[in-house]
Parts: sequence; structure tokens; C-alpha cells
Amino acid sequence: MPTHRVIHVENIRHDPLLGRLSGTVIHRDPEGDLMRQTVTTPVEKPSLAHAEAEAHLRRAADQG
Repeated sequence: MPTHRVIHVENIRHDPLLGRLSGTVIHRDPEGDLMRQTVTTPVEKPSLAHAEAEAHLRRAADQG
């Protein structure tokens, strides 16, 4: 179980030339405070739909 709850993902940027996906994940820490985390992760697909990109960033935030 993750130690924080993802609330929102914003500023999603996909760089197909570098194969990189980045964005800002907003979540609550265990104390209930809001935190912003910039996440950058490699992607193999040359293009992702918005929902796929958001899900990818949510998973990356939960792992790191």
C-alpha cells in the first residue's frame, strides 16, 4: 500500500525524441499535508493518450 494518496497529475510533458514522460504529481503525505513531486520516467511508446500518460506518472510516483 502506498504511503501517500495521489490527488492530481498536472503539467504532463511527453518528449518522444528522448523517450521521456514527465509531470507534477500532487499527493497527500501520511500527515495529511499536500506535496508536489516532479516525476520523470522513460516510456517506450512513441505516443501516449492523456489517460495513459497520467496513469504512467501515478505508477512512477507510487514506486519512487
